[in-house]
Amino acid sequence: MASVCPHYVTKAERKGRTHAEVDEIILWLTGYSQEGLAHALKSEANFEVFLAEAPETNPVRKGITGVSCGVRVGEIEDPVMREDHYMDKLIDELARGKKVEKTLCASDEWAASSVMTVLKRLVVISRPVLWINTIGTTLVAVWLTGELWRWDAMWLLLWVTLPFNLLIYGINDIFDQETDNINIRKGGFGGAKIAPREVPWIAWGVALTNIPFLIFFGLNYSLEANLWIWAYTLFFLFYSAPPARFKGRPFLDSISNADYAFPLAFVPLALGYEPVWLALFGLMAWSLAKHTYDAIQDIEEDRFADITTTAVFLGAKKSLVYVSFWWLVSSVFFAFINIPLAVANIAYAAWLVWLINRDDTPETAKRVYKYSVAYPYVVGSVAGAQLMVAIYFGWITP
Repeated sequence: MASVCPHYVTKAERKGRTHAEVDEIILWLTGYSQEGLAHALKSEANFEVFLAEAPETNPVRKGITGVSCGVRVGEIEDPVMREDHYMDKLIDELARGKKVEKTLCASDEWAASSVMTVLKRLVVISRPVLWINTIGTTLVAVWLTGELWRWDAMWLLLWVTLPFNLLIYGINDIFDQETDNINIRKGGFGGAKIAPREVPWIAWGVALTNIPFLIFFGLNYSLEANLWIWAYTLFFLFYSAPPARFKGRPFLDSISNADYAFPLAFVPLALGYEPVWLALFGLMAWSLAKHTYDAIQDIEEDRFADITTTAVFLGAKKSLVYVSFWWLVSSVFFAFINIPLAVANIAYAAWLVWLINRDDTPETAKRVYKYSVAYPYVVGSVAGAQLMVAIYFGWITP
């Protein structure tokens, strides 16, 4: 790709166009940021890899028609060749004197192309595979009140699905475009890659899906519950957003992620019950550790972007020590509540630490990340199954 771009620029400049206009076309097609494009060209990736790692190819490109290099674009079957000809066609249009805005079909056409496209994209950005971290905790908090289902908890459960996860990850993606564009795990279940043009409607999506819930909670729940809800919201917001941006502050980044446990406080308080504080403290320690464990895989990308996470600050080996300590603390708290849960937690944690300790490189951490994603599913099932059985047989009552 680095060898092809100069030819695009030369073709455009011969007709009085500019390098910046060529870049604008490439960014529009692929979703790369200017920094991400520069890094991709520097890496000397071929065209197929360049496309595979693109944050988000623009769906509007499929409306590009006409002939490029003697071939009709719409009739090209090979997907890589078709993408190549999309780019060629747009550069040709630019060289013929068309305005960039007209060449790119104009941004308002993109916005109007499909409401469903935008909604589907917001769902992807919210990381559905990671919803377990908010839904699971909220559901367990409901079960700890002694009932399997409560209609008065419905609005809290709805909030921690798409809306709140969009707040967590949408804000994260807006402020982490530079590192995400060079991170090979982004673009799959490990996280989305967004294009700069997506930022406005991601921000609107976060606001429109969360503010109504926060207003409802303020009008219907106790002050104590709302204080925990706002702490939950603001810690996640400022984990990525300036001026606080906890993500770039060693130890504060992991400590702020302890708020994954906050539903164990605000759910019972909203429903008129006292929280199970030992469960809350145990899950806070667990969440703190898991954040740093997952950040080990991003050490190189974060260091390149000058983001000093706890994992970057400590390095892989010392991060594993830090993680092990907090997972051990969480197991001690859990042991006061339920021994099987504590045993399952410490066993799975020890296994995860061992997987990276054998070869403590970011590449190894990336390979085992899928097991970290499974952690709350596996150990959470131990807690959830026992709670459901206890409620069914009346061992836990409201």
